[in-house]
Amino acid sequence: MMFPEKLDGADVLYYTEKGDYGTVNDTNGKICDYVSYFAVCSYSSDKNKYYLFLCDECFDVITDWFCDSVEECMQIASNHSREIVWHKC
Repeated sequence: MMFPEKLDGADVLYYTEKGDYGTVNDTNGKICDYVSYFAVCSYSSDKNKYYLFLCDECFDVITDWFCDSVEECMQIASNHSREIVWHKC
């Protein structure tokens, strides 16, 4: 299965291979979802803003971070795993 070119209306610039990148927990610490992919995205309406999307195994966006650059998105992702391989979309 190929990684989608758009997530939540945003253009995917870079994405990771499927991996075990941790979990997203609620305020009580209960696991809400498992992160299987990272994606660096931007919206066509504002190409100078970037978002790091955390996605589940079905490519659904669990949560995101707003960042000032592609490099910042990748740095945040590397805090979750050192074994990240990025692919350009």
